[in-house]
Amino acid sequence: MKMISDALARVPDTRDQIVASLKERIESGSYQVTGEQIAEMMVRRALADRMR
Repeated sequence: MKMISDALARVPDTRDQIVASLKERIESGSYQVTGEQIAEMMVRRALADRMR
């Protein structure tokens, strides 16, 4: 268990590379998300939370 705990402690809370890529795309205007896509993901998240 100690080995697993230590391994998890080394995992970053955020995926810096993914966050940096998204930030760059947002700032350049190349990250396009429609209202429909946002609504769909909100519904999916709400359904997933209910299943827990």
